[in-house]
Formats: sequence, structure tokens, C-alpha cells
Amino acid sequence: MTILAQAAALAVQLRINRGYRGIGWWLAGSAAFAAGFIFLLLNAGRGYWWLGILGNPALMSAHTGLMVGTLRFLDLPERRPRALLALAGAVAVYYAFLFAVPSISARTVAVCGAIALFDLATARALLGRRGHRFPQPARFTAAVFVVHGCFLLALANLAANAAEAMGETGGLLRIQVGIGPAAAIPARNRFPVGWQPQASDHAWLEVADSGVGIDPAAMENLCGPFYSTKFTGRGQGLSVVLGIAQAHGGGLTVESRPGAGSAFRIHFPVAG
Repeated sequence: MTILAQAAALAVQLRINRGYRGIGWWLAGSAAFAAGFIFLLLNAGRGYWWLGILGNPALMSAHTGLMVGTLRFLDLPERRPRALLALAGAVAVYYAFLFAVPSISARTVAVCGAIALFDLATARALLGRRGHRFPQPARFTAAVFVVHGCFLLALANLAANAAEAMGETGGLLRIQVGIGPAAAIPARNRFPVGWQPQASDHAWLEVADSGVGIDPAAMENLCGPFYSTKFTGRGQGLSVVLGIAQAHGGGLTVESRPGAGSAFRIHFPVAG
């Protein structure tokens, strides 16, 4: 029934709005979005793994459709070949880390990174060009895409960090979300250093791994730009995550024991 209702709603939208450029791409993206979530739910609830492996590629396809549809509607260069090539590359990487070199951390990075890039590109188009600003509803929609893109970019960075911590032998990656009072936020290992939550409640996203853990001596500089205990040229990931948290009025906490893994939790203040 849910699928039929979605199909009927999309058909009505297409009939009403067919005069708008890009409506086909936008509705195709909406359909792929709904299908992706349904596939993932059926995989989680009923064990239909063959649908589960289609869920994330469907979600990546959805955001590609939304981006191209938005660009067409705004009479901006569509860059369809580039967008479809990027989508094909992301899907190929996803399936490579599903079948050839199984890694849930790497798949999380591929999916979140691809969707974040498509969302941020869509937001950039909606915000308008220099000297040409679009109406307020477009800017509000752009804000939604920016927030979603930043959220996934943070998740991709944390998943990549977890994958590196666990190394080639692999391990357990756990992703959780929740909400709780500021008093429940751990007082130790807060970033930025000395961060004091202002809101009474915070939503949080946690990425935990069973990797090598973090040396206590390295904890203070953990989120510094280009700081890394791995090798030259890395270390930007956590500073990006912290920047996203701060941009939304939040912060980052870390719990870790050498040899026992780490848990990174991003905290976002809850309005109202």
C-alpha cells in the first residue's frame, strides 16, 4: 500500500507540475529516495538482503536526481554527465566494498560522502549566483540541503577515521543517534577544549569503533588541523567534524582506551 500511495502521489505531482523544467528529474529522485528507504527497512525488518544491497545506491541516485532537477529548474548548467559519472563511481566503490573487499566503514564513507557532495552542490545552486539571489523559499530549501550535507560529511569523516583505526583486520563499527540533557554530556575530552553546552538538551550522533584506541597524551591535540599520529598529510578529518559541530552551536566528545577502541560523539543543541 505504501508503494502504491507513493506512486500515485508522484503521478499526480508530475501531472500538475509537468510544465516546470526539471520536474521529471526531481520526481525520479523522490521515487528513488522512497524506494531506497523501503528497501533498507525491508532488509532490516524482514531480512530481504537482496533489497538491502539496492537501498544505498537508490539513495545516492535520489540525491543525484534532486540536484540535476534543481539545476534544470533554475536554468543553470546541469552537468548531467559529470553528475552521473560521479554517481556511477560512488556506486562502484560501494559494491567493491560490499563484495570484493567487505568493509562497512568504507561503504559508510562512500554513501555519506557522495550524498553530502550532491546535497552541498544543490544548496550552492539554490543560494544563487553573485548578483542574483533566489527567493526566500529557495534559500530555506538550500539551508535544509546544507544541514543534511554537513551532517553526512561529518559521518563520513568519522567512519573513515574508524576504518583507519581498525586497520586491515577490521572490527566492529557502531553508529547511534539519540537525545539527552546537557548534564549527561561527559565532562572529559570535550572539543573545542573547555566547551560548555548552552542548551538544556542536545541531539547526538556517535560513531564507535573497536580499533587501537587513542593515546591519552595525544588527546588534547586530537582535533587540531593537520594533526595526526598516522602519517604526513592526514589529520583534517576531525577538525572538519569539529567545525561542523561548532557551526551548529555544538561540540564533540571523545571516549577512548588504548587497545579498546574509541567513541566520537557530535552534540547538537535542540531548539526550544
